[in-house]
Parts: sequence; C-alpha cells; structure tokens
Amino acid sequence: MTANILTISIVCVSLVAGTGGLAIAQPSAPVCDTSGGPEICVRFDNLADPPIEGTHFDFSFAFGVPSVDFTEGDNGLGTTFEWRMWSWDDSTTQSPRGINNITGLLAEDYSVKVLQPDGDPGATNVGKIDLNPSDAGNFSRIPAGEITGDLTGDLLVQKSSGGSGGNVDSFTIGGDATGDITIPTLDTLVIEVSAITQNRALKIT
Repeated sequence: MTANILTISIVCVSLVAGTGGLAIAQPSAPVCDTSGGPEICVRFDNLADPPIEGTHFDFSFAFGVPSVDFTEGDNGLGTTFEWRMWSWDDSTTQSPRGINNITGLLAEDYSVKVLQPDGDPGATNVGKIDLNPSDAGNFSRIPAGEITGDLTGDLLVQKSSGGSGGNVDSFTIGGDATGDITIPTLDTLVIEVSAITQNRALKIT
C-alpha cells in the first residue's frame, strides 16, 4: 500500500553576515524521569542552568507513559525559554518512545521543540500537543519537531493578540494525524500517512 504524503511548505531564505563577538548560549543539561517505562526529558536550548521540575514544568505518568506540562515560559528577564523535549528508552539506547500529552496552558509564552538532543525524532506516538496560553497576549510556537508514529489528539499553537508566535517552522508526523490541527503560521508540516479529509479540522491562517 502506497502512503499518501501531505506536505505544506513555505521556504524562506535569509543571509546572516556573521555572529561578530556575540556569544552563543549553550544548552542546559537535561532533566529526565521515568515510572519504569519510557524516559521523558526536557532541557533549555538557550540557557545553561537546567529547568526545575515543579517550578518550570511538571511530568506525569499514566500506565507508564509520560506527559509534560510546561508551567513557565520565560525567566522573568525577557528571555523566552527555548524548550526541547523528548521521550526515549534511555540515554544509551535512545529509541523514541510514546508521549501522552505535551501541554502549556498558563499565561506564558511557549517555544517547544520535540526532538532528541542530536535532532532525532522526539517521540513515537503522541496524544496531543496543546500549547494554548490562557491569555490572548501570550503566544506559543514549535520551531522544530518530529515524531515517528501517530498524533492521535489535537495540535494547537497560539498567535498572541500582538501578532507574535503562532508558528510551526517544521514538524513531521511519521504516521497519521486524526485530531484538529490549528497553526496560525505554518512553514512546513509533513504527515506521512494521512487521509486529510478524516481530520476534524485543519486551520491555517
């Protein structure tokens, strides 16, 4: 059976003259947890100090499958956290595993990559990706992400009332997507095995 591939792509090219004397932030060490099944991890890509569970985010587990809820989106000094998160067997095997939910629902700005540190896919199947700040003045975005399996719930990112965020720069779903997909600003979305007419809604504005 031949897979149907949905590709929506907008390509932008820019030239950067150089970094000059600017320092490039090093990522933090990851913070990981497991309940005996898959290990779930998060880190900051743009800050050296690692995030703190119970302050910046929370992990939870249902029948051994992890979820992550992002509770803070910036450091209070004007720097938005550049989150990276993934689920795998462990740091040795590094085989992607499933995630129930990826959420960010408070009055915060959220920027989340779903990728392993080396750029490999961040998960197999995912329940939902709901980055929906409670305040219209906040935004969310997904700079990059890839899962090898299905997205069985909704995918939502929010553009702020001031016009910031709301973008998915690149996201690949290796299986099917059967929930609502709401992306105000889309560059590239690839759904490898999908009859898009079965999706309840695909909203791109």
